[in-house]
Amino acid sequence: MDTYVDLYGIERLHAVTCTDLYLQVGANVTFSSLIEKCRQAGTTTPGFTYLKDVLAPYLEKVASTPIRNVKRSINVNFYRNYLCQGLYEQ
Repeated sequence: MDTYVDLYGIERLHAVTCTDLYLQVGANVTFSSLIEKCRQAGTTTPGFTYLKDVLAPYLEKVASTPIRNVKRSINVNFYRNYLCQGLYEQ
């Protein structure tokens, strides 16, 4: 019997935390949210201007707006749609 755990309700996985030393991105953060947080951190945190000047513009090129707002990770969808249908033998 397979067991699946839905991590969507864990708020910490939706968080983006910025300190003076690092930017921590949760596993369930959407691209849109990450782009916004990169802009904020790049504006307010010394030494992180590259987040606003380099990373945020790059992330905007990665996917269209609807794709950026997807709440589930691609890995979860891949696992459910491909591996769980028995198309991959472990």
